[in-house]
Amino acid sequence: MITVGTGLQVQVSAKSRSTTPTPNKTVLAHASNFYQLHETYYETTYGLSDDYQTAFDSHGRVWIYNQTHSKALSQSLKAAMKNWNQQLAAPVFYKGTKKHHTLTVRVINRQVKTNEELAWWQPTTQTLSIDNLHYQTEWQAINKYMKQNYVRQAGPDLAKVTAAIDDTATTTARNVEYARILTHELGHVLGLQHSKNQTDLMYAGVGFSDIYQYAAVIKDQIWANPLSVTDVKRGQLALKLLD
Repeated sequence: MITVGTGLQVQVSAKSRSTTPTPNKTVLAHASNFYQLHETYYETTYGLSDDYQTAFDSHGRVWIYNQTHSKALSQSLKAAMKNWNQQLAAPVFYKGTKKHHTLTVRVINRQVKTNEELAWWQPTTQTLSIDNLHYQTEWQAINKYMKQNYVRQAGPDLAKVTAAIDDTATTTARNVEYARILTHELGHVLGLQHSKNQTDLMYAGVGFSDIYQYAAVIKDQIWANPLSVTDVKRGQLALKLLD
């Protein structure tokens, strides 16, 4: 049993400690002053942090300036913003400009490829950074594994495989992958910490096998919203905890 705020007591099960719970309708239906009184409890229980929420303006909006100057990354970022906006009660992420923004998306060039993040949110500087070396080499990796998977279906005819899997399919796969990665990072911007649930997009070790399957990549469904119910409900709760 734990005590919340001004004496509210809530039973916490073993399951809630080993998984990230989904906020239910009751949790999401309180008045704003209730959330302020019990902010610490909700942050602890649902894996939220107001330290992440540094990109909001006074109206609860995030204005994103895309400094990447990349057509492909712009497509991925646009999809990521849409993924969240269509699931929240009202749009939160908006396209900003160089003069008017609260968050900057940028590409950085590390000299050595590491196993660190492909992208990461930095609340103290309101920047969402994308590692360029990872981004560039990911194209070759997707192309390689997509062809290997296709060979298992079409047979060891390299010419046939190469003809089927053109640059467009590989580029689409990478665009989809980074749309999901940026959706994950925008979840942090909302105030979400990593989920303990492997089925959530906010899971720290989330991976995507479908982007290496040519048959999946050429279908419109590849762009389906990747957010889970738990991701969305946690995002809705995080917005209610905004100071």
